[in-house]
Amino acid sequence: MRQSDNLLSHVARPEPSPAPEAGHLRRVAAWCSESARKHPISASDCRILEWAALLHHRTELVVKADAWGMIREELGIEGFAAADAGYAQVVEVLRAFHGDRAPSQRIRQLAMILERSDDLDNACQLDAEFAADPDVNGLEEITAEVASCFSGDAPSMFRIGDVTTRDLPVFPAVASQVFTLLANDQLNFGALESIIQADQSLAGHIIAAANCASAGGLQRVTGIVQALSRIGVIAARRVVRAAALRGMYRTPQSRTLWNHSLDIAEASAHIAQQSGTVDCEAAFLAGLMHDVGKLMFIHLPAETLESHDRLTRAGCPATVVDSILFGTTHAAIGARMLREWRFPGDMISAIEWHHQPERTTSPLCSALYLAEQANDRVGSRDSLPSGWRQEMARYTLGIQGNGETDLAAAHATLSALRFAA
Repeated sequence: MRQSDNLLSHVARPEPSPAPEAGHLRRVAAWCSESARKHPISASDCRILEWAALLHHRTELVVKADAWGMIREELGIEGFAAADAGYAQVVEVLRAFHGDRAPSQRIRQLAMILERSDDLDNACQLDAEFAADPDVNGLEEITAEVASCFSGDAPSMFRIGDVTTRDLPVFPAVASQVFTLLANDQLNFGALESIIQADQSLAGHIIAAANCASAGGLQRVTGIVQALSRIGVIAARRVVRAAALRGMYRTPQSRTLWNHSLDIAEASAHIAQQSGTVDCEAAFLAGLMHDVGKLMFIHLPAETLESHDRLTRAGCPATVVDSILFGTTHAAIGARMLREWRFPGDMISAIEWHHQPERTTSPLCSALYLAEQANDRVGSRDSLPSGWRQEMARYTLGIQGNGETDLAAAHATLSALRFAA
């Protein structure tokens, strides 16, 4: 591990919703670090660049040697005393970043990486806080510029954003059969029992779900009819849908993604119920499928996935990271997959734009967006928080107040379908 890999640990990790400036500084430092990996930059220069990124909002104080000790103490920085060569080079990078003449090509290069990284995160913040118009926030332009520095690290399939039919996974046959049968709104206990009995895996999940939902003292369920009676048709339909898709997430890398999908499915259905303008079962299914495009990414080279993980753990929005590393987003790939699997158009649109609900009039998309925002409070973010997008989504759904849901209160009937953390 390079010395610079531990730099960010010197600054306290932000809470899930850090102060805006702290989050910005941490993201810029992460972008600088990953950009440096694409250039022939030494570990010591990478360390200087990362510190410059973390301190670029305090340049006026940093360049004053008598104030530097106070900043070091406040941030818990070890080393880099005013007499150290490293401190002098951080100052040179910061001065070049703010427009002074760089003393060398090396310092100029570090300052350019810092400038590009700062521009990228500023554009992300403008997109989230002000407007999604690319002519205003500049996000598309700077994303393309940064992506050019990473282009040698991703497979050509993702660089050109063109996924062919042969690249897509096959939709599970059992899921296709189950979804066709469950499309009948008049489906009763008898018909549902027939579906479940035809597949031992589905039967096991229904019985396990009924036992998970049981209150203390109730006799354990051992048969399908008894299980259906205990959890009800609506819950059983959801368990069957989820169980039919669970096999797509059997690899160790995708299990966390599946658990997250269950969270969003529950949250989306809850928000749809609050709204009254979206079918709750459609919202549940959309939640299960919203991140299906990420299944394509887990097969990418380890180095690419490690880069993606470092950036998203630092708070960089996954949609932008996707675009830079892969040339497309998981949402766009997911929509491509659903088109190939002949899902309804409204479902496809909701999946494709669930991080940008302003791009569609679909209430289903707005339900997914609000569900993701609620979930992001307890996990990593796929996009930066956006007050105007949340307000627009609530307006589309006709929801008063915040329209959020408590993800900790997910139905116990689905707990049997989760993979162990």
